[in-house]
Amino acid sequence: MVPSSPTTTPLAYATAVLTRGCDGYPAGTTGMIAGAAQGCLVFAPDDPGRVARWARPRATLLVPAALVALQVATG
Repeated sequence: MVPSSPTTTPLAYATAVLTRGCDGYPAGTTGMIAGAAQGCLVFAPDDPGRVARWARPRATLLVPAALVALQVATG
């Protein structure tokens, strides 16, 4: 079986913030949406090393869409 790779979504590369903690990353963690896989969004944290002591830093993590808020650029 070949694992599915992330797919591009209309939200790909949108700036986002976690609204609740996920996989050791606290609510308020900022990052980018890098696609979608397995029914979740692929979230790439801006600072992958800023994670709970018990968790390992990740370049990307799968996050349910309900736990992510898109940040709207103003200006």
